[in-house]
Amino acid sequence: MAASAEINDGESFERQQYIDHQTVTLHGVGKRTFLFFDIYAAGFYGNVPPAENKFVLAKMAPCMIELHLLRTVSANELMHTLSGAFRRNSSEKTLLALANKIQALQGMIERTGTLNTGDIVQISFNGKGTAIALNGKPLGPLIDGYSFAEMIFAIWLGDNPIDTALKQHLLYG
Repeated sequence: MAASAEINDGESFERQQYIDHQTVTLHGVGKRTFLFFDIYAAGFYGNVPPAENKFVLAKMAPCMIELHLLRTVSANELMHTLSGAFRRNSSEKTLLALANKIQALQGMIERTGTLNTGDIVQISFNGKGTAIALNGKPLGPLIDGYSFAEMIFAIWLGDNPIDTALKQHLLYG
């Protein structure tokens, strides 16, 4: 088996990553395109076979989404996109219950200012909380709780993903 997986455009993903000393395996990779613009390449890591459950986090197992940016994105653009995805996949009651955690995420993103082409964002769930890292450096403290993790991973893996074809690539290779 090769040490990394590659999608067109030369973006490569390690076959395995580590979350709190636990190994997670690459399930699949894909690319998010909007209109004619390549936005990012994505890889999904976990240890639960996706075919066994509707949503990977249902098993409370460690997992990770890794994004390789293919264009520069401002913090405002990113937060606008995330907010829309949260609304598509969560009830108003859930959004209100998680408002403080969404604000914590927003603060992390705003501190980055701009995400540049070539930056790598890792969103990982360790079974207890969600960590966000940019180019290998944490953007802030762990955001605790399963509910927040479920909401953020639903952007790519939920019932109303940001891109249905990307979801299929991430889950099934």
